Amino acid sequence: MRRSPRHRARDDETDAPTAAKRTKRGSNGADPVEVAGDGVAWLDASALSVAKVSEWSEFFGKHCSLLPPTEFFDLFALATHLHASDPLNAFVGTLGLRLTGPFELLSRTGEKLAVHKPLYLHGRFALDVPEIVSVIEDTASATGAHWGLFRSECKFEPVASSLFALLSQRVQERLATKKTDPALAQLSRTVNAYLKLKNTPDAELAPTAIRSRRDREVTAKSLHGLGIVVPYDAKKRCGFRDLPITGTALRDLLQRSAAASARKKVNELITRATIANDECDFGTGLLLGLDLFTTGAAFQKEALQQLRVSYMLLGRKEFASVASALVKHRDLDRRQHLNCLVGGEATDAPTDVTLP
Repeated sequence: MRRSPRHRARDDETDAPTAAKRTKRGSNGADPVEVAGDGVAWLDASALSVAKVSEWSEFFGKHCSLLPPTEFFDLFALATHLHASDPLNAFVGTLGLRLTGPFELLSRTGEKLAVHKPLYLHGRFALDVPEIVSVIEDTASATGAHWGLFRSECKFEPVASSLFALLSQRVQERLATKKTDPALAQLSRTVNAYLKLKNTPDAELAPTAIRSRRDREVTAKSLHGLGIVVPYDAKKRCGFRDLPITGTALRDLLQRSAAASARKKVNELITRATIANDECDFGTGLLLGLDLFTTGAAFQKEALQQLRVSYMLLGRKEFASVASALVKHRDLDRRQHLNCLVGGEATDAPTDVTLP
């Protein structure tokens, strides 16, 4: 009879030398000081079965317009291994990072929740564009620094480097000042073992290299820094056209939103983007809409009009729903993420949702 992964992991731990046994926790009970020899035994011990991962993937696709990568669930498995009673805060003590958004839903598996905003808003920050799903936040940041999974289309897996690569970079930053921290050193070995197991070459790339690669992949650069990707026929020059004012010049223009001359120029850009849509250059309206959206409240009505049309024309209607709901519920004066669960700031009548 074949042993289950859980039993194999348990047996391996029993047979291992004392120095290599899996769990010896630090004084805070959250971060391990020692783990099993290969550093990834916690993967076999994960409570997330293949069937449960499939169930959650379907749930996130339906409610959050997200198809999570495998490492999303692996990261939660590691967090649960480090701090079973509070996985969302498993990396706070060592890295100052908290899991949020869809991770919070994952941590409440099997529960029946009352929600008062669409779940695809949960964990989002006010200026997050629809293509981003926020998943990690910096607990010490006064400006709301956070990281998210970015995907250009609702049906694709995120366009990103690696969540574990983020942990690795953060670990190295912390080790530079805390070289004698045993919990941090062990976390470094665990993360590196995972990256080696999964053969993640991007983990070795510097953030500047990752950004350079992204810049080569985009159809056009945007003010939020990640650019847009839309279908584009280079021979027919169809799918996108440049507007006369873009980039830093557009940012400067939008910052003068109170001036009548600035609003007149923005209206001219909107007219050009509308004409571009009529001539199948759908990316133009998308880019302008996102640039207006990330500027703040001054042009959010115009931004939403552009985004609704562009997302529908591009077959990304789920993003149109996200943009509409975020404009309705976001508070640009707050640095915290949105809370869609009862207990947060209720704006709509609650509805019940049962988690996988």
